Amino acid sequence: MKLKNLFCLLLALLMVSTSSQGEGTSSALTTSFSNMEGSQGEDSSVVFSDRSGSPTLKNTGYVAIGTFKLSREQIELLSSASALDAAFHQFGAATNFNSLENGAFQGSASGDPAELYDGVNSFAGSKVYIVIGNGSNLITSSEFLVWDSGLFFDGTGPTGGPWEAILSVDSGDLIIGLSDKNTSDFSLIGGDAERGAFTMVMIDEVLDDHGNSRDSATFITENSTTSGKIDDGADIDYFRVDLSEDGNLFVKINQNLDLKLYDGEGNLIEAVQDAGDGLGGGVAADFMISKDLAAGTYYVSIGGDQNTSDVGYNLESEFETKIINLDIESAGSYHGLARAQGRAFVGHLEITVAADGYYTGLLKGSSGFQRSFKGAVQPDYSASNPINAFGQNSTLSFQLEKAASGYYRLTGNIQPLVDNGKYQSFGLFKAVYGNAKRVPRKLRGRYTMLAPFPTTSDSDLPAGDSFASANMNALGVFNLVGYSSSGSKLTYSGPLLETNKVSLYTRPENLRECLLGDLRFRNKEASDFSGRIRYSRKLTIGAYYSEDFVKMLTAEGSKYSAPSINELPLPSFITGDNNANSAFVGESFGGVSYPITWTPDGLIKTTRTPTYRASARFNNVNGRFNGNYFVSQSNPDLAEIRSYLRGVVLQKKGLVSGQAETVDNGVGRFSIVPAP
Repeated sequence: MKLKNLFCLLLALLMVSTSSQGEGTSSALTTSFSNMEGSQGEDSSVVFSDRSGSPTLKNTGYVAIGTFKLSREQIELLSSASALDAAFHQFGAATNFNSLENGAFQGSASGDPAELYDGVNSFAGSKVYIVIGNGSNLITSSEFLVWDSGLFFDGTGPTGGPWEAILSVDSGDLIIGLSDKNTSDFSLIGGDAERGAFTMVMIDEVLDDHGNSRDSATFITENSTTSGKIDDGADIDYFRVDLSEDGNLFVKINQNLDLKLYDGEGNLIEAVQDAGDGLGGGVAADFMISKDLAAGTYYVSIGGDQNTSDVGYNLESEFETKIINLDIESAGSYHGLARAQGRAFVGHLEITVAADGYYTGLLKGSSGFQRSFKGAVQPDYSASNPINAFGQNSTLSFQLEKAASGYYRLTGNIQPLVDNGKYQSFGLFKAVYGNAKRVPRKLRGRYTMLAPFPTTSDSDLPAGDSFASANMNALGVFNLVGYSSSGSKLTYSGPLLETNKVSLYTRPENLRECLLGDLRFRNKEASDFSGRIRYSRKLTIGAYYSEDFVKMLTAEGSKYSAPSINELPLPSFITGDNNANSAFVGESFGGVSYPITWTPDGLIKTTRTPTYRASARFNNVNGRFNGNYFVSQSNPDLAEIRSYLRGVVLQKKGLVSGQAETVDNGVGRFSIVPAP
């Protein structure tokens, strides 16, 4: 009887216990979940993002434990964030990736496994899954990972179980996601290079490859390459990058798309739109932004316009930490010419150095070649940078040194990587004038320049003078407008450098020509500046001057001031046929000189003859003139032949010269010189 009563009592207690579990009255369970193993986390299995190919960033994402009332095959077929959210039953609180390392998480969830999560079923006896999303919850996520731990929720005992679930490639069953037991990427965050990694994946094929807002931005690391596609004009891809230190962020895309950089609050910092290194019209080009930034969160967006359709691109990001504070006097813009080993000018170089040690540069060659580069100056004030220069993979190196003048100068060379490759050297001077230091008044004002072509006997080569009018403003900017010897319009704008020189680089005639040289400002008897200019022209089939050539010109320039009424007409000037190639169609000066008249109202005239007449108008403001030269043909029924005259006054030399161009007959020289 006692045994029977005892059995009944035990049965009653068991029934009470089972009933209390179903009613949610059993003891609470606390389960820790993480992907961190080992005493220092060295055996952990990091979680990557499929979008960025990088470890999921700290303090982001969603991680939880829970269960499914679905089979493995049914979970595997889930194809949207909403479907996964509806099917997953979360146990306790979720966490995100912690603040210790990218790709690592550690959290805990507490609850009663006997509680009903859907009014019918409880966690007790169900499988324990770890579910991960890249958003703040599953609904806002676009990438996911679902892992069956092989454990079960247990509602018995004083605390239930399990007490720990660790995501590992060595156990469990990965249902949604990717895993790899050997990944060297994990070593980047301090893990063993031979341990494993998990990768979240997209399950909804209709989702955009990258989010259209900052909230859904794809995370990228500081030094990475990420692919994407802009579907149409409404599609904008956002990327997030977290900088742990102050430094320079450089981002670049390889397509004709809009590239923008924002701060963490979404304020626009910089934008590059519809122009890649000067190329447009749908031509693929590198769009880039280089910006010194403080540590923090930043966003990059890429978009198109109404004409954009299915444009794929690569986004590259590079980051360099701030390494040195240079002497503040070394910061500035340096300009100069690159010279070949034979000392010929082959290109123009500009390097701008910032006070924090970073620099950007632009190398331009005489043939139209152009390359930009960037880097950081080392503590010894040297720098070295890989560059494709003049069609060869090379190394550009330079040294900053302080001269006796107190200004820094920059010297260096460009060395091809091939054995015995011809190197180029350069010496750059600093632009020292601006708002803080104005150009001396004696150097400011208007100038005119002449650079005669040295050859007059070859009809395939130009015979005219290169000439220009120019202006030096108070900030040290030298602006020049004129014509090359072939009659091609040229322009240039550049700074006046230390030692009072200007490095000239201009490419007229639709980039067919190049004038490259140094102009030095010195007060001499016959000029105020002078220099040597390398004048080159490409082979241009069908053009009037079709042959390619390289010639050295001697340039002279002088300050220009408008002559007063009393100084007009200029005395003792004549027109002269000083070049056989200046012969015009139908008539030539024939070696005869003719007097000219400068009228008070600015006209330039010659005596009218039955054969020819000439007239031009002089511009008192800039010292240039232009006009016409008419030649009567022997047949009176034929129209006169007109040539265009243009030139400039070089006041300090007492010379007026320039060019004469007959339509379809090239450019000859037209000179007005003092009478002997």
